[in-house]
Amino acid sequence: MVFEFLYTMPISTFFIMLAGMGMSLVSAFVQRRFTDTTLMSAFKAKNSELRKLISEARKSGDRKAYAKLMKQQKELMRESTGMMGQQYKVMAIPMIVFLLIYYALNYFYTPGGIPVVVAYAPFPIPWGTVGAAHMDISFYLWYTLCAFTFNMAIYRIFKIGV
Repeated sequence: MVFEFLYTMPISTFFIMLAGMGMSLVSAFVQRRFTDTTLMSAFKAKNSELRKLISEARKSGDRKAYAKLMKQQKELMRESTGMMGQQYKVMAIPMIVFLLIYYALNYFYTPGGIPVVVAYAPFPIPWGTVGAAHMDISFYLWYTLCAFTFNMAIYRIFKIGV
């Protein structure tokens, strides 16, 4: 096989890590490109301020102010429904990319249904590992860990709130 060198560690470890990073970059690009981040951050600021005011009104026992603030919160939620729907639609694209990469790696790193070990854990992990010692990590767990870890890091770097 032409790409057999990708089965050996640490090449397989880094290759899958790069695949996870690529998936995260695509996800961040799509989220950044198709979501209005200024509108989202304005909504979050307005919502947190409103929650703070509601909490203060509840603590002070001011029922009129509390009722008025609850009406404002209902209106804010009504306004934000379309915006949140837009964000959820955009989230489908990164999920599709994640699954496409996952299935491509699954085809490559599970020849004959036997998962290839691509990394070692420094401590036993009870799920997602191969072998009795629970320290051999197959691509299933490694790709998932890498993809979600890089996703969180890249979203923080690019200041994309989810």
